[in-house]
Amino acid sequence: LWTGKSTVGGDYGFYRNFGSLLVVEEGDNLDLTKNNPITKYVRYLDIEDGMGGVSYKSPDQATQYERTYLSSFPDSVIAIRYKATGKDKLHVKVTCEPGEKINATSVTYNQTEALGAFGAFSGTLTTLSHACPFRVIADRKATTTAIKGEGIEVEGAEEIVILLTGGTDFCSISPSRKSGESAADLVKRIRTRCTVAKEKGFDSILADHVADFRQL
Repeated sequence: LWTGKSTVGGDYGFYRNFGSLLVVEEGDNLDLTKNNPITKYVRYLDIEDGMGGVSYKSPDQATQYERTYLSSFPDSVIAIRYKATGKDKLHVKVTCEPGEKINATSVTYNQTEALGAFGAFSGTLTTLSHACPFRVIADRKATTTAIKGEGIEVEGAEEIVILLTGGTDFCSISPSRKSGESAADLVKRIRTRCTVAKEKGFDSILADHVADFRQL
């Protein structure tokens, strides 16, 4: 996030970290000790399709775990998919932390029937306003999707998709370097990205991302 002023010869500012998304494994089916480790662990970066991922099997070989990460230019979201195939299911808690000194609100977590589970924060710097929403979408096999403490917890799912996006009211052609939209309109515009991406689904986001990335 840019913190400077728009005036020539003024405070050029600097960049600050927007924030962090944290996903913690809450289940007790994975033993991360040396005594009973996970197996067939693979971590990869696919530079042809522009994505990264992790795969591994549970210590008893009964469950295959997969994670896929991508940053989609066509849909303006970071999309993450967790999958568990086999005996055990996913149990994770998702939280978000705003970056330091970006004048952000506290992260709010909510859940509705229409939107599912989501979180967001926003704020205003010297010149620009910013907003960062995210969604957590579990498959219908999930036994629990709930707001627990400072985060969103999902239990019993075979697939979980996390959609994260963010934006500001920066405008390069405006003398003020601002688009002129209100803070409320900015939040609404950025949140709409998550809504559209949620309706589109991970597979379609992935397909459009790969098609776009391979043109580079």
